[in-house]
Amino acid sequence: MSKSYVNGPTSSTATVDATGKHLSFTTNSPDFTVCVKGTAAYDTYSHTGTTAHPNHPSDTGLHAPLAASGKPATISHYLACGHPASVVPPGSCEASGSLSA
Repeated sequence: MSKSYVNGPTSSTATVDATGKHLSFTTNSPDFTVCVKGTAAYDTYSHTGTTAHPNHPSDTGLHAPLAASGKPATISHYLACGHPASVVPPGSCEASGSLSA
């Protein structure tokens, strides 16, 4: 199952695999957090980027806490939130002319 979200320049896609136990997440948000809930508890995956350590634009294999069997519980809910993506100003990607030394 896959769900996409778009709001202005910010977009994301979350996909739960066929087993219902692993979630993949992709976004253009500069930092985001994903909470994945199983039967009774949840795991939190935080992707806060800094200049020295940029954020990853995606993550895979996210899961709810392990069940008594030692394997991930089936995902009952997930929540993703983050900051809006930046808007590239018009003309900022245009050629700047020639450079010389």
